Amino acid sequence: MNNDTISLLQECSAGANMAMSAIDQVLEGVENPALRDALTESRRVHDRIGGETRSLLRAQGQEGKAANPVAQSMAWLKKNWKLTVRPGDETVADLIVDGCNMGVKSLTRYQNQYPAASGHARALAGQLIDAEELAPVLSAIQGALQLGMEQTKKVFLTIFLFAHGYASIIANNSLQYDEALIQAHLERA
Repeated sequence: MNNDTISLLQECSAGANMAMSAIDQVLEGVENPALRDALTESRRVHDRIGGETRSLLRAQGQEGKAANPVAQSMAWLKKNWKLTVRPGDETVADLIVDGCNMGVKSLTRYQNQYPAASGHARALAGQLIDAEELAPVLSAIQGALQLGMEQTKKVFLTIFLFAHGYASIIANNSLQYDEALIQAHLERA
């Protein structure tokens, strides 16, 4: 396992740990059952991916990386301040979205910073990015429509095709769509 692979896996481990910590900090106060379920599922996904990164690292005699203590402290302060000023599920959702955006930005930067990382490590980073981008959307649709996840993915694909198709036609009078790519993202979510 090369150094880029180890470094990327360590960043994936830190990112998963940060996400789980953020969810743990807000989950108890969430009142909306759909939001609680979405956060619980997101935590489960981050725990699974984090566990896989730690297993791969341990197999190489390496350790997973803890979330940055400064970043965790700042997140804790921000969470407490915002929830004191405006308590409620809307604020929790805003905080989680902000965290997801930071996670996507960081993981994308690390994928570019470690170009020689193995395909497996890059795939795990991609799964974490998907968990930050696509999984919450799917969970919200699933909760709103009371569907199973496979049926939810089919609904999402239909909505995506419709929106993407019209947006492409309007923007440049052409339709570029890669169904295999979208299907791969749905399977990873």
